[in-house]
Amino acid sequence: MYVPPYRNEPADDAEEFEVTAICQSGQKISALQENAWNFIRDKFAEVEASLRRKLFVNHMKGYRGFVDECVPDLSEFDLEEWDEIKDAIPWDTPAAVDAMFELISIGLLDQGLDDCGFSYFNFNSGWDEEHGISVLMHRNHVLAAGGISEFSNLGDEVIPHIKSIQRYDLDDGDLSLLED
Repeated sequence: MYVPPYRNEPADDAEEFEVTAICQSGQKISALQENAWNFIRDKFAEVEASLRRKLFVNHMKGYRGFVDECVPDLSEFDLEEWDEIKDAIPWDTPAAVDAMFELISIGLLDQGLDDCGFSYFNFNSGWDEEHGISVLMHRNHVLAAGGISEFSNLGDEVIPHIKSIQRYDLDDGDLSLLED
């Protein structure tokens, strides 16, 4: 059943979120991390558009799975509850992202491509209240999605981890690191 996306306890003010630099190589923020943060600030509209695309894809997977697999087996009580909320959100439109996801933190990794570190965005999710979703990006390109903070402690294994995810979950619009 749908659960509002505030299980992972965001800041009291919905406009606030944490930004964390994961410094595997030392105690100082690296140039890769600075470049990633500067890109996010300078090109926020592009970053947001890519994030919203990936979140909508994730949302539609959750929604279709729920409607196809769960709704037919709902008890009478749960079906009544679903009937009460099913028209509250425009489920099959990109506007559903606003209702189903809430940004709680941004992470900056000291691993990356070119001269820019990877960044990840952690969201509470109405479809996965326990784990949320984390979207890993390079500049304004989505690389992968996983559970909250999945990408925070990978160190040198971040690129192999991205490739592993992309072998089974690469959506249109994602930047592939897989060899052709």
